[in-house]
Amino acid sequence: AGPSRVEADSLQESETRFRKIFETSPDAIAISRMDGTLVEVNEGFVLATGYDRETAIGRRTLDIGFWLDAEDRELLLNKLQENQIVNNHEMQFRNRNGSVRTGLISASMINLKQENRILFMLRDITERKEAEAEKTELEKRLRQAQKMESIGTLAGGIAHDFNNILFPIIGYTEMMMADVPEESPAMESLEAIYQSAQRARELVWQILTFSRQDDQDRQPIQVEPIIKETIKLMRSTIPTTIEIRSEIFQSDQRIVANPTQIHQIVLNLCTNAYHAMQADGGLLEVYLIEEELTSDQQMNDALLYPGSYLKLSVRDTGKGIPAEVLHRIFEPYFTTKPPGKGTGLGLSVVHGIVKVLGGEIIVESEPGSGTTFTVYLPSDPAESVEDTLLDHQETPTGHGRILLVDDEKPIVLMAAKMLTRLGYQVTQETDPDAALARFRENPCDFDLLITDMTMPKMTGAQLAGEIFAIRPALPAILCTGFSDRISEKGAKAIGIGEYLMKPISRRKLAEAVHRSLRTGDATADNPIN
Repeated sequence: AGPSRVEADSLQESETRFRKIFETSPDAIAISRMDGTLVEVNEGFVLATGYDRETAIGRRTLDIGFWLDAEDRELLLNKLQENQIVNNHEMQFRNRNGSVRTGLISASMINLKQENRILFMLRDITERKEAEAEKTELEKRLRQAQKMESIGTLAGGIAHDFNNILFPIIGYTEMMMADVPEESPAMESLEAIYQSAQRARELVWQILTFSRQDDQDRQPIQVEPIIKETIKLMRSTIPTTIEIRSEIFQSDQRIVANPTQIHQIVLNLCTNAYHAMQADGGLLEVYLIEEELTSDQQMNDALLYPGSYLKLSVRDTGKGIPAEVLHRIFEPYFTTKPPGKGTGLGLSVVHGIVKVLGGEIIVESEPGSGTTFTVYLPSDPAESVEDTLLDHQETPTGHGRILLVDDEKPIVLMAAKMLTRLGYQVTQETDPDAALARFRENPCDFDLLITDMTMPKMTGAQLAGEIFAIRPALPAILCTGFSDRISEKGAKAIGIGEYLMKPISRRKLAEAVHRSLRTGDATADNPIN
């Protein structure tokens, strides 16, 4: 006997309800035979896969390239044959336009017209996954930024203390060099001490590359000594399986930059080359030459204008950079290195510095053939640069009464001695409160204030502000080993004429004092009694 009228009505109602759900569901729903031949699909399937009903029905999911990974299909079939239900299995599928999508697939066996069929539902979660990935990447960058900020804070504290140590070393060495005859055997040793102290100062500048908030002063410099020093530093850290060759052309041309910027360019490019050859070894080549461009030259995406350039090339014999990622290598945080092997900042730092200096950087690479980075930096042969060892005969001397304030007693003693030898009368104080009290007693007794920035009880900027309230036009020099509280621009905004970074050379201090007192003479004021 066939089904009763009630059973038939119930079956009809059930089929109608299923058909409505099937047709209106935003998820992709399809019914297929056991071999994957599609017998019915809904509008959600059309939207998710790009295949309309006429194209899809009668074809196997394999034929239309639906499965990106055959293992997902095998897993689904195996579970269904064991009468298990597949529930929200994450997989990737291919859209008709070739794009790869991510979905959650659920499937079960059904009996349709006395035949076993596979009913599967697919929810496209591509946008959600992309949003999650973007969120994860943003969180990763935030953690990296917080880590860099912490490193910067630590570096600033170390730099401040280290510069306070270096300042007396450099100062006393300079004074001894001024006292010792050039032909004295001691001069060679003093020069070696001075050079080592200068290297230590450069090291502090490197530490502060990411931690300083204000731009470092740029001046005309020779780049050859910096490049040679950086290569020497790299040699001590790179394994002997990597050979380093360099040809550094001795040039009279200068570029306007900060020594730390040049050091960072060379160090990061050489480090990148080293990582490319770390596994198998190879050859690292560094070249520096002059190049004169007589007309606009388009090189890759870089446009170089006519003029004189210093051309720095760093080449490695590593595996090369795949073409599909070559355009991304200067992006911040982009790296092909495994986790823990790099931050992805090195090349972006190089790119940023080169652009700030008005230059261009070009990369050429092929997988298996190594990589060459070429940096063009504009030069001006008319510019000159200070000698590393100071010309003491050119150091300006003078006269005037100076109030010198620094909470580090060794610095106060050394700087006072240095200024006294230059012809000035110096009053020393290691307590800013005591210095302010002494100034209030006799405001006319001083022609210049020289103060440290970071001191207990009162900062140098605050001390200067209190003194300016008494004598608004008194010249002032602010010295700092490192401070994120005030920049040179901020110091000048409150009336401080000179802003000096420790350790300060004898000549730089003498020139700053000379300029300040000359300015003070031109704007002499009457003290408020």
